[in-house]
Amino acid sequence: MAPTGTVSLIAGTTAGIEPMFAIAYARNVLGRHLVEVNPHFERLARDRGFYSDELMAAIARTGGVRDNPNVPDDVRAAFPTALEIAPQWHLRIQAAVQRHVDAAVSKTINLPAEATVDDVRAIYLAAWRVRVKGITVCRYGSRPRQVLTLLSADAGAALPSRRCGSTPPLLAAVPLTCASSEPPRPQSGAGPVPCVVACGSGGGDALVASWCRFRSS
Repeated sequence: MAPTGTVSLIAGTTAGIEPMFAIAYARNVLGRHLVEVNPHFERLARDRGFYSDELMAAIARTGGVRDNPNVPDDVRAAFPTALEIAPQWHLRIQAAVQRHVDAAVSKTINLPAEATVDDVRAIYLAAWRVRVKGITVCRYGSRPRQVLTLLSADAGAALPSRRCGSTPPLLAAVPLTCASSEPPRPQSGAGPVPCVVACGSGGGDALVASWCRFRSS
């Protein structure tokens, strides 16, 4: 039931009944890791004065702020992430929606890396008992190249700076071909600026198309 996954990312909405995977994380797109930061958390952190590059880097490594003493208690309570929510609560929200939907409901139950076979078995049996029509369980790290990951401890001290505030718009005509190895990165004296990329529908560069979708903010 849309919007989920990529559709919600492109549309800038929440992913249906899914909680956010993490406040800051890396998204694997065609072999490249693109850092995503929850814009609501970032704006709140800046407005309340506890934002720092070091804080965001720490969040990107853990995913959440539940145990982070540098974040106010009320903010920690307002931003739970998928791995911080107990499996039974993931299942209960899916079952609540399923009662009013004829089709199967897409919902992922995220488990930490240390989850056991018995944990997975218990979820499947519980899903059968509450009569959901489908269930997806994802143990973190169970796939060698999963789409959403946390940054490793040696990924750097701070996240790349993000564009904020207002900058003059820039429209530039840049030819893109299937041989393009790197999308254009328009720059100005003030740093990155907004740009519009028009791709043809006759078989363009998939790397360019994915870059445009996932790097736009």
